[in-house]
Amino acid sequence: MCKDRKGVVGVGPQQVTNKTARVERSVAVAIMASLLWLKRRAQDIPTDRPWSAVRRQRAFAWEVVQGPCERSARHIARTWLQMGKAA
Repeated sequence: MCKDRKGVVGVGPQQVTNKTARVERSVAVAIMASLLWLKRRAQDIPTDRPWSAVRRQRAFAWEVVQGPCERSARHIARTWLQMGKAA
């Protein structure tokens, strides 16, 4: 019964590969993604003071989330204004 419970909840042993080719590929993809991100967001990196890659990534994630929220807010405001003009 305990063995069955571990399989359901996901508390069993984690699946980790020992194949070096897969590990190397995974690390290479992560490094390439990080370098691509740095290249695409180079204008956000200050040249006159220290910067944090983690802080830059959080700012980027915030921008990605903020865009749809701003569009939604503009749409709601536009709809609200149109309803006010119609009344």
